Amino acid sequence: MNELKETGRLDSLSHPDFDNSDSVFTLIESYKKHRFRGAIAVPDPFKFKGSNVEYCEKCRSTNFFFPAWLYQANGRAPIQTFESAVEHQAIAVKIHPRCLSLDLFSPRGYGLLISLFEASVETGLPIYFCTFWSDSLDKSRSIDPIGPLSQALHAVPATRIVLLHGGGVNFLNYIELARFNENVLLDLSFTFMKYQGSSVMQDIFFALSTFDNRICFGTDSPYYDLRDSMVASDELLRRCETDFSENRLEEKVWSKNLRQFLRL
Repeated sequence: MNELKETGRLDSLSHPDFDNSDSVFTLIESYKKHRFRGAIAVPDPFKFKGSNVEYCEKCRSTNFFFPAWLYQANGRAPIQTFESAVEHQAIAVKIHPRCLSLDLFSPRGYGLLISLFEASVETGLPIYFCTFWSDSLDKSRSIDPIGPLSQALHAVPATRIVLLHGGGVNFLNYIELARFNENVLLDLSFTFMKYQGSSVMQDIFFALSTFDNRICFGTDSPYYDLRDSMVASDELLRRCETDFSENRLEEKVWSKNLRQFLRL
């Protein structure tokens, strides 16, 4: 497993293209210019056609990326998926309901979610869970899954879960879910960029000012440019903290909270 220095930023969500070694090298150099010491690499569920095992190997070869394992509906039992992820030193298993056409409101979908959570607890491996639910109606019910998600976490409370994108436009609801559950961490990748200028940013400002121990930031690269993400992040954090020069809040949301949660 790659080692992570405590100093420097940690990106909670990145999608490096390992089919293009030049782009990976350029991305790592860009990360280092912005004081990053590592990033969680997650296979892009819309593009990934390869092997999770190979993906983990390529991550480790960079001595920079920490691999997450993409859950795929391939007929394997959830516990087998998690055991394979542990064997190949992944740091989390990514669940993407939209790409799986997983209806969490159905008995089958909810039952699978419970099985995934139980496998997570049994193996000690956290879950990366995509909360961005909007899509065309022929692909998704376009209903926020926070209801069955909350029920499943109540049923399996020891599940450690990073809620990617923090629920998007329903961010406040996800704040309250995390507030009373220490095993829940909110990731704001994508959301703090996509909703610039909207009321969602006021909610994020509120959360960072009152609830900064359970939030982490990510770039969602390459969907958002790394430099643009850092400019937006710095501006937002300055608004939240008069003590910004000491980087207290920046250290929490760009490194410490995620590092401690994932036990890196």
